[in-house]
Amino acid sequence: MKRSLVSAFLTCIASGPALALTPPEVFDKVAPSVWAVRALDAQERPFSHGSAVVIGRGRLVTNCHVLAKAKSIQVRRENVSYEAKLEHADVERDLCTLSVSNFTAPAVQTVNLAQVKVGQRVYAVGNPERLALTLSEGLISGLRSEDPQLPPLQTSAPISPGSSGGGLFDERGALIGITTLVMLGRTRIAQNLNFAAPAEWIKEIPERAQDQLAKRRERQAAPSGSLAAAPPAEGLPAVGTSWKYSFRDQRYSQPEQIFTIRVVGVEGWDVRESFDLVGDSGKTAAINAKEITFAARRVAGGYSLVELAPYFYSSELGKSLSALHRPVNYPTSGLREWRIDVAQVDSDEAVVPAGTFKTTRVVVTGTVQSFGSLQAGGPASVVPARFHYTAWYAPEVNRYVKVQHQTWNSSSTLIGDEIVQLLEYRSN
Repeated sequence: MKRSLVSAFLTCIASGPALALTPPEVFDKVAPSVWAVRALDAQERPFSHGSAVVIGRGRLVTNCHVLAKAKSIQVRRENVSYEAKLEHADVERDLCTLSVSNFTAPAVQTVNLAQVKVGQRVYAVGNPERLALTLSEGLISGLRSEDPQLPPLQTSAPISPGSSGGGLFDERGALIGITTLVMLGRTRIAQNLNFAAPAEWIKEIPERAQDQLAKRRERQAAPSGSLAAAPPAEGLPAVGTSWKYSFRDQRYSQPEQIFTIRVVGVEGWDVRESFDLVGDSGKTAAINAKEITFAARRVAGGYSLVELAPYFYSSELGKSLSALHRPVNYPTSGLREWRIDVAQVDSDEAVVPAGTFKTTRVVVTGTVQSFGSLQAGGPASVVPARFHYTAWYAPEVNRYVKVQHQTWNSSSTLIGDEIVQLLEYRSN
């Protein structure tokens, strides 16, 4: 009888939940599966750094933005490095898989999103600021699904540049998500407010990547104008029209980025564009030309380009300036409450690399009314509390020719000063 009771007790223990590991034990367990990633240019010089997690024999996952413009890729750990090749790219979710020959590092175990709970302890493991493998501790502080700009997993575990593509692990050392450094308009959200893509998304990468590639090829093969199922609204640009811009932040010494917007389809008031960043092409977005709203596009380094009503002149709003009222959906509005003022409109002349243009200048300002979930998270020095957005629209090119987007923190210190300028315009 005693033997039966002991046997049942041991069986219960064996079948129960695994005991939590200590932080050192978690690190020792997962460290062999987290590697540094370097993106190299044509001269084999590193220009972007991140992290990657081993998900199978000779396979790793990282953030796609770490690899943008890379001519070759390396995965490294201490003094060991391997050449890696891009296997699949789910650009929409910013998840890319890599394949590495003769690579035997152990793969991690994963956890489904349904098993993740707000408040549970987690550990981020990556290579922040190009330092050696680093462990940081925090909690799952939120589960999001309503904001398409942000991954669903929110955590208080600190994440810094270089941590993008690293792992977020539970107390048993199982992978919960792939960490990413989120920036909106080149401004960090907060040190204690960070994000990760769910680990269960990893198995969906190959199929999603193939679908995105097929759609891209279909768009490229489609004859001019064939995507317009409904007649284009009057005043919209023709399929094939393109604008090349430069983008940089004057506040920091970040390199200039070049991107091209090209109209690939028009249906009614909806304009479908391709967004081609040098070294990273194929992203598309649909713009409703009648809406006066903000939108953000991901660019290299985890930053975002903020745009306001690109086809301002294509709708009645461009002819009736008093109809502008208050633009909506400033990119960080999902994290805090903003008061956005009525747009100020006047005439101006803009000088940009593409030439000198007579423009309508639209100025929009906003201030934070309530920090909401940011109230307890992160240093206030990196959190925007006020923005000033100016766009110069030229009827000659049917789009903006210049944008300046500035942000200040609660101490009125300038923390972002982005400038976008038109380099080239081609009508179809």
